[in-house]
Amino acid sequence: MAKFSIRHPFRSLGRILRDIVRGPEREPPKEKEPPPEPPRGPDYFPPFDNYEYDDTRKEIWQYVTGERLDDPEGEEYWDLFGDTGIPLAENYSNTNDAWDEFLRSFWLNSSEDGSVPRSDFYDDWDVTRAQIDWPHWREIKKTP
Repeated sequence: MAKFSIRHPFRSLGRILRDIVRGPEREPPKEKEPPPEPPRGPDYFPPFDNYEYDDTRKEIWQYVTGERLDDPEGEEYWDLFGDTGIPLAENYSNTNDAWDEFLRSFWLNSSEDGSVPRSDFYDDWDVTRAQIDWPHWREIKKTP
């Protein structure tokens, strides 16, 4: 509450009356602290492993290739796909879309229904031809 001053009686009375009308001064509400930043850096991994060859990715493998869910070649293609860096740069759903397009570009021949030109895959996912491990691809594709 304001104190009365003999030097400025009217100003003091005005302050006292203003304090009575307003009520006691309240502290401004405290601002909530923002949530802590999630950990970042080379040792941080998201709550799920986007590099995991899980059941959803196996189903995509089976749908595109017509092979069995547990075909070991699917894991080899998944490893080849992982070398592109897409799982690190994309969320889970986008990674699955990229995986589907990758299989359509690198498993299916260009004359097969549903195939996607590799140039489209490169453009769609910002991948360069150099990011593909061609010797490994030739080995699993059994092509010279």
